[in-house]
Amino acid sequence: MALYREGRSLQKLPPPQRNCDRALELFEKSVTIEPRFLEAWSAGDIWTERTFYWRGLSRKMAIANARMKIDHALALDPAHAVAVNNRALLAM
Repeated sequence: MALYREGRSLQKLPPPQRNCDRALELFEKSVTIEPRFLEAWSAGDIWTERTFYWRGLSRKMAIANARMKIDHALALDPAHAVAVNNRALLAM
């Protein structure tokens, strides 16, 4: 849980200090320790956000990563609001 909280705090910083790559690393460590930690899986919202800004192959990679994280979160809880929202954003 501490890794997840640290990752979220890095993600919520203003853009100059924001470190989404490090946040993703911390979320990955969280789910390695606790594979059913839904909030860490739903942190795919970083990847979903990147699908709107990245282009070319980077965008395709972001979409694939977002889908994987969202699918895993929805497998744990089909009604999880963040995952459902991210799935809808990806469908746009």
